[in-house]
Amino acid sequence: MSSGNPGTAARRLVLWMAATLAALVTSGALAAHAQAAGWLAPVDVSAKVSGGQMDCGLYSLSAQPGVAGVDVAVAPSGETVVVWTRANGANQLVQAAIRPPGGSFGSPQTLGTTSPCYFFGLLGSQPKVAVSPRGEAVVVWGHPLTSSLAIQAAVRPPGASFGPAITLSDASRTAQNDPDVAISDNGTIVAVWTWNNGTRNVIQAATRPPGGSFPVPGAAQTLSDTAQAAGNARVASNARGDVAVVWQRSNGSNQIAQARVRPAGGSFAPTVDLSDKDADASAPAVAIDPRGRATAVWTRSNLVESRFLTAAGALDGGIDNVSDVEETVSAPSVALDAANNAVAVWSGGPSSLTKGAARASRASFGTPQTISGPGSSNSFPVVAMDPAGNAVAVWSQGTRIQAATRPAGGSFGGVEDVSRGTGNAWIPSLAIDGQGNAVAGWRFIQSGGPDVAQVTAFDAAPPAITSVTVPNAVTTGAASAMSAAAVDRWSGANISWNFGDGGTAAGPSVAHTYGAAGVYTVTVTATDGAGNATSTQRVVQVVDPPPVVSAPPVPTPAINVTLAFKYRATARSTRLTSLTVKGVPRGATVTATCRPPKRKGKTPRCPVRAFRKANAKKNTSLKPFTRKSFAKGTVIEVRVTKEGMVGAVKQLKIRGRGGPSTSTRCLPPGAKTPTRC
Repeated sequence: MSSGNPGTAARRLVLWMAATLAALVTSGALAAHAQAAGWLAPVDVSAKVSGGQMDCGLYSLSAQPGVAGVDVAVAPSGETVVVWTRANGANQLVQAAIRPPGGSFGSPQTLGTTSPCYFFGLLGSQPKVAVSPRGEAVVVWGHPLTSSLAIQAAVRPPGASFGPAITLSDASRTAQNDPDVAISDNGTIVAVWTWNNGTRNVIQAATRPPGGSFPVPGAAQTLSDTAQAAGNARVASNARGDVAVVWQRSNGSNQIAQARVRPAGGSFAPTVDLSDKDADASAPAVAIDPRGRATAVWTRSNLVESRFLTAAGALDGGIDNVSDVEETVSAPSVALDAANNAVAVWSGGPSSLTKGAARASRASFGTPQTISGPGSSNSFPVVAMDPAGNAVAVWSQGTRIQAATRPAGGSFGGVEDVSRGTGNAWIPSLAIDGQGNAVAGWRFIQSGGPDVAQVTAFDAAPPAITSVTVPNAVTTGAASAMSAAAVDRWSGANISWNFGDGGTAAGPSVAHTYGAAGVYTVTVTATDGAGNATSTQRVVQVVDPPPVVSAPPVPTPAINVTLAFKYRATARSTRLTSLTVKGVPRGATVTATCRPPKRKGKTPRCPVRAFRKANAKKNTSLKPFTRKSFAKGTVIEVRVTKEGMVGAVKQLKIRGRGGPSTSTRCLPPGAKTPTRC
């Protein structure tokens, strides 16, 4: 839901204008300010506008500026909607832009037109936006007619664009340009505004039921008593549809703060007076918890006061002083967490400091804390809380936007400048999602340049790791692939890895090789742009690879042949009458050579040349070596070879009368020299 901007009571506005104009005169252009982790750099969501103001009659200072009226709303899921007004030379347009979680703002959509003229031209028309938990959005604004002003609304279904403008108020009488709106999870919308009934101003409300339509303009419900004038209505709703409305109304002597509560699906309870009747009350604000219990704050007699109501709309306890001393106060804002604990902020004291106080459910507010740092002209503070109780406050400090955060149950910390650049930032709005990420928007006037609507975010939540893939078991020396993914609603996420063995890496997809067996814890960390981090771990078992067992060598088959021969021998020589190689395998080659004996003097020659027979027969006869006489000492060598087999080498040595002797050697594949078998 959106946290609305404070009201615009004349006395508060004049004091703020005086302080602001003085600050502009004395300070000049602002330098860029450092930004602490958490707050992101602002982004422009509107087109830049220079001039374009319309003619507002006698007082040119009444002209609406080029860009103004910035309001933000965010769903618990993080979907953000920003609205603003923008001058185009002929009209003051109402525009909106939407940002899905983790995405970017889309192109602006024009919803309608609003009044171009307002007091001093600084506050201008204030369109209001609200977003339901399921992403349905609604915007309300004042639409100028010829002689009156009507309240209009535009509704955006989840994931779609805004529909056409719908008129809510009776255009026969004028409404004030100060509407407010709230929406529940089931799509129930309640818009409130100030309308003149011809005699005085009254508070009206229009309700759109889930899946239904707004009532016709003349059928809006009047909430305030018509006997006296009322104005400055504010509305709050919770997810289930409980609604609380507050406003200020004259009792004939003073302005008092009043309220009405409507349970989900029911009717508005009777009006209750929140403030005492003996002093003026103004600038009421309201918040509601998930159970329908409402807390209202307002200013009265130089104090900020508060009261809470039951879900049925009855007063629950007396008036509580939120500020502890009487001093000039203005612009109170209040927020509740899921347990009904409250935080309120306001501008107070002679220097217009931003102050805050906290309250437990149905208790009294504690001692106020000065939130803002040194310097005056603090104005328009607004606070938001997430369901867990973490709070964020923003405000205008002169011509810049400042912020402070408060953890649940703690105190506000140091002040940070959230607007940046050279120029003037005005009138912040604020909303918060279910994770505690806050969204702030404002009008920014660049020095010497155009107006623009700006938005920034306090990125409070770490990224969410959506997937991790790590193998359960790996082996040493093998590269193992790992991957992870993460999302962050505002500033993206970077993935880093610690593999548990001293190794690290970065990126969504990595590979790592472990050098030693063991059990390792892999830590995956996702870090967003604000420095928030979240980690998860996986365990991986690293084992050594099994030993490589070599298959036993397959023996190379060997050729087995016999050498058969017949001879006639003398003392000096031998004559072979037959020589046959038996058992030659198919496809083998038979080679026979002769080597003469070594003698002193004349060496006898071999009587035959070498013999070679490929694809020899099983029994191959060496006929060239028969009927030849070989001198004593001659060696006849027969080789039988075949690819893939161990060759057989037979040697026949010629001796004397005793006859030749034989010997056998083996020839390994590819070898040339025989070896022992």
